[in-house]
Formats: sequence, structure tokens, C-alpha cells
Amino acid sequence: MPKAVKIILISMGVVVLLGVILVPIAMIGMDDVRKYKIPDIDLSRIGDGEYEGACTISRWAMKVRVTVQDHKVRDITITAKMMSNLTGKLMNAINENIIDRQPPVFDAVSGASITGKAYLIAVTDALYRGME
Repeated sequence: MPKAVKIILISMGVVVLLGVILVPIAMIGMDDVRKYKIPDIDLSRIGDGEYEGACTISRWAMKVRVTVQDHKVRDITITAKMMSNLTGKLMNAINENIIDRQPPVFDAVSGASITGKAYLIAVTDALYRGME
């Protein structure tokens, strides 16, 4: 067998082996995020202020600070995140459904539903902490 063919076969074997090992690792926590029930949030029970919240599930772990004024979400800032692939574009798309909306829509954006839902978990955690 030519040396080039051996190198290609060995490379393919390494790629397959890495896939078998890394894919299950990447999936850890995915079902937990997917099955998490977003709590009902009543903004009329939340006073003005900043509230800290978090999603603590695996690689989607993140912390946020949510600013509430006049019973509306005015700003959301990510204060820490692990390996989440939350992009500014995705965050903006989700925030359009939340910031200054009455009532806010806590719904993930298609195409990044796990990452988006983890973000919503952190946001609603912050708001839930602020409810009286």
C-alpha cells in the first residue's frame, strides 16, 4: 500500500475516533437545557433595579445582569459565559422579543435553540429573583 494512502487512512481513522469521543462530550447538558421549563415572569411584580441571573448547565453556563425600569426590561448584559456560542447577532434577536416589550416574549430563536434557551434561562432566572 502506498505511503500516501496509509496516511489518508490513518488521518480518517483519527477523525472518526475524535468524533466518537468528542460528540458525546459536546452533548452533555443539552437535554437539560432543552427540557428546562422557562418560568412565568410577571414584570408588574418586579421593581426598578438590576438583577443577576444564571444558567448553570454544562457548556451553556452563563451569567447575566438584567436592568428593569417601569416594569419593563431595559437592558441585558452578559457578565460571564463559559463555552457558549452565543453571538451578538443571536443575543440581539432574542433581546428584540424581551427588551421594552410588554409582555416580553421568552422564546428561543430558531437555528440556535439550545444556546438561545440557555440565555433565556439566565435572563428569566434574574427576573424571577426580582419578583416580589
